[in-house]
Amino acid sequence: TFTFVGTVPGYAGTAKLLLRVKEQVTIYTLTYTAGQNGSIEGGKNQQVEHGQNGSQVTAEPDPNYHFVKWSDGSTINPRTDTNVTADITVEAIFVINKYTVAFVDWNGDLLKKEIVAHGSSATAPADPEKEGYTFDSWDKDFANVTDDLTVTAQYHFSELTTLNEMIDAATARTRPTYTHTDNTLTKQEWDHYWGGFEDALGVAEQTHDSLGEKHPLTAEDETAISGAIHDLQRALEILDGIEDFDDAQIGR
Repeated sequence: TFTFVGTVPGYAGTAKLLLRVKEQVTIYTLTYTAGQNGSIEGGKNQQVEHGQNGSQVTAEPDPNYHFVKWSDGSTINPRTDTNVTADITVEAIFVINKYTVAFVDWNGDLLKKEIVAHGSSATAPADPEKEGYTFDSWDKDFANVTDDLTVTAQYHFSELTTLNEMIDAATARTRPTYTHTDNTLTKQEWDHYWGGFEDALGVAEQTHDSLGEKHPLTAEDETAISGAIHDLQRALEILDGIEDFDDAQIGR
């Protein structure tokens, strides 16, 4: 405040002038923008007096993206700038979500781990191997990854393929017409051995139906499959032997 004292013409007293100088308030601009794949909620453009606080703003990512940081390095979100002493201009940075895809073997052993962006595909490792088994496929689709994923190798017991092929061949087999003649030794023998063949085929079919889609197989399951193959193979060999003998005897 400044005081000036003097006289004024036509006025007998002393004149006094008071001058007050007021400091001009400094105003700062706060500017918040969003980079690609996101937006800003709150005051994007703010006017703030020196030493005062701005209002809260939030960086909002688009679906399947996430906020990383502001362009000035701050990772605070929501953000409120306080005690402002300069203009502030920052941009929110967003990146796409990424997920971990783990490929594991039948026993849980890790075969490969890969980081995949949302909506992208993972790349499977080379087909794994398991003794006595044949690799079939992976148990989950990994062409459009939208979350962390564990993909497990699936196998089938190799002898199941053998059993299935034997069942197909055995089912197509027919009993020779000449073996149906009543009151003959040939019919009696064929009734016995054909019955054994049908029993073995029935067990083989039941075994395949019950275990063909089972994962994983137990040691007992594997033994059952091997046993069904052995018994059906034995029954077929007996029929082959009888037919060869009959042919040699010209149908007996």
